[in-house]
Amino acid sequence: MSTKRILIADDNRDIAHLLKLRLEAGGYEVIEAGDGMGCLARAFNERPDLILLDIGLPDLSGDRILETLKAMEGVREIPVVIQTGVDLEDGGAELRRRGAAALLKKPYNKRELLEAVDRGLHRQSHRAVDLFVD
Repeated sequence: MSTKRILIADDNRDIAHLLKLRLEAGGYEVIEAGDGMGCLARAFNERPDLILLDIGLPDLSGDRILETLKAMEGVREIPVVIQTGVDLEDGGAELRRRGAAALLKKPYNKRELLEAVDRGLHRQSHRAVDLFVD
């Protein structure tokens, strides 16, 4: 079995570094992007197995990135796990509708992170209502 690659898109270097350490300890290969445009470029060029996307990136919002990814041939099937530190008014229903595989509310623990990533990687469909973690 090949090592699964996870793209972390987060502008906070400390959070990205911690996520990278946790995911690598879980057996994943990690690539990183510090902004929205970088996330889109790396997704298109490197075709990761899953994207862990911070919703609050400075140049493009996470929901706009999700919308772009899900509209483009070749990357639309990549599961996207959204991470956010804010309470979403609709509980993430809109992000689910747009194709998010999971929603992780910060702060979350290592177990929640690895479970969401593992389930996202094993879903055939990007519509994963049951993967949302509160």
